[in-house]
Amino acid sequence: MQSAGPFILQPGAVNDIVIGVPWARDAGGNYGPGGDGRIGSVCLLYQADDIAQALFDNNFQLVEGPDAPDLEIVELDRELILNWSYKNPLSNNYRENYRQADPVLLASGASDPYYRFEGYLVYQLRDARVSVTDLQDPTKAALIAQCDVKNGITTIVNREETDVPGQSTPLIVDKVMVNGEDKGLFYSLRVTEDKFAEGTDPRLVNYRRYYFMVVAYAHNGEPTNNIKFILGRNNVRSYEAVPHKVEFEKMGTVLASAYGDGVKIARIHGQGNGGGVLRLTPESESQLLSPPYKAAPPVYLPGAGPFAIKVVDPKQVKPYDYRLVVNTDTSVRDTMNGTILVKEWELYGRPTGSGAPYQLIYTSWAAIGADEWDHAKNTWNFLRNRYHAGTERVIPGHGISIVLRQVQEPGAKFFEVANYPWLCGGATGWWYVQKPPKNGLIEATIEYADPNKPWLSFFTSATDSGSKDWLLFQAGGRVPVDTCYQPTSGMGGLPVPSNQPWTVFYDEPRLLRTIFEGGWAPFGLARAYEEAALSFGVLFCNVSPGRDSCLGSTTARLRRMQPAISVTLEKLPSVQLVITPDPTKWSKCLVLESSPSYSLSRLVGAGMPRVAKWRVSRDVLAGDTLAYRNDALSVSTQGFSWFPGYAVNLETGERVNIVFAEASWYRGDNGDDMLFNPTHSLGSSGDAYGGRHWILITTKPYDECQSFANWLCVGDGPTIDNNGNFDPASMLIQKPSGERVRLDSFYKYVAWIALPRVASSQYVFRHYKDIPTEVRVTVNVNKSYRPAPTGEAPTFEFSTGEVAARLGDIPTAKSALDLIRIVPNPFYGRSGAGRGRYEVSQIDTRAKITNLPQRCTIRIFTLNGVLVRTFRKDSEEPDVEWDLKNEYGVPIASGVYIIHIDAPGLGQKIIKFFAIMPQIDLNNY
Repeated sequence: MQSAGPFILQPGAVNDIVIGVPWARDAGGNYGPGGDGRIGSVCLLYQADDIAQALFDNNFQLVEGPDAPDLEIVELDRELILNWSYKNPLSNNYRENYRQADPVLLASGASDPYYRFEGYLVYQLRDARVSVTDLQDPTKAALIAQCDVKNGITTIVNREETDVPGQSTPLIVDKVMVNGEDKGLFYSLRVTEDKFAEGTDPRLVNYRRYYFMVVAYAHNGEPTNNIKFILGRNNVRSYEAVPHKVEFEKMGTVLASAYGDGVKIARIHGQGNGGGVLRLTPESESQLLSPPYKAAPPVYLPGAGPFAIKVVDPKQVKPYDYRLVVNTDTSVRDTMNGTILVKEWELYGRPTGSGAPYQLIYTSWAAIGADEWDHAKNTWNFLRNRYHAGTERVIPGHGISIVLRQVQEPGAKFFEVANYPWLCGGATGWWYVQKPPKNGLIEATIEYADPNKPWLSFFTSATDSGSKDWLLFQAGGRVPVDTCYQPTSGMGGLPVPSNQPWTVFYDEPRLLRTIFEGGWAPFGLARAYEEAALSFGVLFCNVSPGRDSCLGSTTARLRRMQPAISVTLEKLPSVQLVITPDPTKWSKCLVLESSPSYSLSRLVGAGMPRVAKWRVSRDVLAGDTLAYRNDALSVSTQGFSWFPGYAVNLETGERVNIVFAEASWYRGDNGDDMLFNPTHSLGSSGDAYGGRHWILITTKPYDECQSFANWLCVGDGPTIDNNGNFDPASMLIQKPSGERVRLDSFYKYVAWIALPRVASSQYVFRHYKDIPTEVRVTVNVNKSYRPAPTGEAPTFEFSTGEVAARLGDIPTAKSALDLIRIVPNPFYGRSGAGRGRYEVSQIDTRAKITNLPQRCTIRIFTLNGVLVRTFRKDSEEPDVEWDLKNEYGVPIASGVYIIHIDAPGLGQKIIKFFAIMPQIDLNNY
C-alpha cells in the first residue's frame, strides 16, 4: 500500500512516497488448524490487512485525544487560583462531548470502538521549558489535581507488550495511567504550595514565576483493547503565573472573600437539596418560632444550601443579585454537532439594589451522547447522565462557580427491563434496582450548646433492644444495589416489585436503620405495635408505637397503613430537632401512651397505647412541672403537654408538629408525669427503655397539634375491628360518643421516630429547666429537585453583595504605596539562588520593583541626584523588572540608589536600594 496518490510530479520537484507491506507470522502455530503455522499466518495477515485498510481509509490519522481546555490563573497574595474552561466552539471537546472512534478498533469489529472524554489532569511544571512529553517525569512535572466524570471508572491501565530477546512470548507490562477519584468534574483549584519548593517551606513566594498545564484525557471501554487511556495533545501549553499582593490593583482593591467562600441561599419555589447538608440561618430559624411558624422564604447558611456556590475569583466577585431556576423537564433539549444537550439550570442576575429586571447570565447544559439518550421515552438515560453526578460551572466574569447535582430520594427504584431494552441486555423477566449512596442519607449530627455536657443518647435497636428489635427486617431477601436481578422467592432474591408496597420502604443493606447506631429511623421502618413474632421466633413484646406497614404482611386492610398515605422513604424530609431549657421555644404537643400492653396501661388508668393519654398536662408553663392542671378532660385538654423544644422541616423552612410518648406503667423512669424526661435505664425487666419516651416528628406544619386532637384524643377505649371486637393491632378506635376514627389519620404524617435516653445518671432531669444544655439533632436526606405543588420550577435566590470585591478604593490604594519594594535589597551580585532567581543567563542581572499601582512613573537616581533610569508604567502588571542598567544599557556601579515612584492621584513613595555588582566572568558558561 502507499500513503499518497495519485499525484503529478513536476519537473525538478521531489515527493516522498511511503510504501508499506502488511506482514504477519503465526510462528507458534496458534491460529492455524492442527498447528499449521502457514494457514495461521494467512489468517493473521487478513487481520493485519483489515487494520492497514482502516488506517488507509482514515488517511493514516490515528485517533486524537480530547483537546485541552483554556486555563486562566488568578494571582493573589502567596496564592494562585486556576480556572479552566473551553472557549473555542471548534474544539473537539467544547461541551465535553468528545467521542472519537479508533479506526483500528472499528476494523477489528470491537464492541466499543469509541474513546470518550473522561477527565482532567492538572500539573505544576518546574519551569517554562517543560512540555507535554515530560509529564511522566516527576522531576519536571507534578500532578496536583485530577478529576473525572462520575461514572464508575477509576483506575485506567494501558497494557504494553515488549519483545524480549530469547523469549518466545512478549513481556506484558500494565502501566497505570491515571487513578481516577470518580467524584465528578470540577473546574477550579486553589494552589498555595510549590511542589518544587527548595527548603522546608513549601508555600508560594510572591513575585516568583510558576508554571501550570491542564490536559484532558479519554477512555475506551473495549475489553480486548490494551490502550484504554489516551491523552489529548491539542491546545496543550504551559501557563505562567506570579502571585502578589492585590491592594494596589484597580486604584485600590479590597477583597471581601477568599477562594471557596459561599453565600446564603433563599428557597423561593420547589424542593431539592442536591445531596447537600441544609442549615437555616439564625434569622430564618428565629422567624419560624413565631406565627405563622414558617421562614418566608427559608434562607440557608453559606455552604449549607440546596446547591453549592463558591468564590473562585475573589477579584471578580461583584455586588449582584441572582436567581437560579432548575429545569426539571428532561425532555427539553437542543443539539450541537450531533450531541444532545439537556438544559440543567439557568442563572439570572442584576446589580444589587438596581431594581432592574433579572437578565439571563448563564445556561448550564449537560452534553448527552446518543447512547445516553432514551429515545423511546424522549429523556436521558437515567443511569449515565452527568447531571446526576454534578459538575462545577464557573460563571464567566462573576468570580463564582455553581455545582448543582440532581439526586435520588432514599429508597430503591425498580425498573422493569422490558420497558428499558438498554438495561441488562434486555433480559426477559428481569428487573434493575437502583439506590443512591447510603440510601439517601447525607448526614446525621448531634450538637450541644455546651460540648462538655453530651447528655442525649438513644436506645439503639441493635444493641439495647436485643430480641425486641424495634426496626423491621427487610421482607423478601436482599439484592445488591445498582444491579440487574431476576425475581426469586426466599432470602436469595426479591419478589416482583411491580405494585408491591414493600418497594417504597426498601432499605438494604439497612443504611437508614443505622442513624445514631439504630436509635433514630424513618417511621415506616418501625415495627408495628402488635406483632406476633419475629422471624427468629421471639415475641416482640410491643416495644414500638409503630403501625403495620404491610411489609410482607397478609393482615386485613383494616390493620394496615397503605404507602399512598404514609411518609415513605422517598417522602422523607430533612429535619432538625432542638431540645432546650428555654421555655420560649417549647412546642405544645400531644403525649401518647406507650405502655407495653393494653392491660398494663388500663391498670394505671392512663389510656390505651398509641392514643393520647387520658390525662391533662402538667403545668409546665407556670413553673410547677409536678402539678397537674385542674381542667376537665376534653379534646382540647386530654393528652396535651409541652415538648421542651421544636422540630423543623429543613426543606420547607416550616416548624412542624412533634409528639412524644411515655409509658405510665414505668413510673420509676418518669413514664407517668406527662413530661419529656427519659432516663437511661432499661429497667429491672429489660424493657422500660427510660420510660419509653418515643419522639415522633411529623410533616404537619405546627399548629400546637390541634389537627391531631380529634384522631388521638378519643377517650379510654380500645382499638377494634369492623365488628366492634377488641383488636390490639387495629387502626380503628371508637370514641365514647360511638363515633369511629382511624389512628392512621395521624400516623400517616409521622416521618421520623426515635427512642431517646440520657447518656448517664448524672444527666437525668425531671424539670425542663434542668435540661443540661441545648442540643440540636439534624438529619439530612436526599431530596430531588421538583416543582412546587403550584407548578413553579425549583427557584432559588442569592446575593454576592457581602462577598463582592471593592474596586477603586483610593484610601486603600494610597496605603498600598507603603508596600512598594525593590527585591532583592541589598543586591549581592545576583537576585537569588535556584528557581528563585530573576536572571535568565549568567551575564544577566535583574531586580524587581514590586507592588506597583497601575499607573506610575519610576525614576532611579544616584545619591548625588543623577537620573539613572526612568520607567513609565501603565498596565495591570504588578511589578517592573530593572536589569540594573542605565538608559544607555550600561551596567550601574555598585552603591546606593534612590528610587522615586510617582502615582498620579495617589501619592509618592521613595525607597533606597543598595547593589553590589558582580564581576563578569566570560570564561565559564
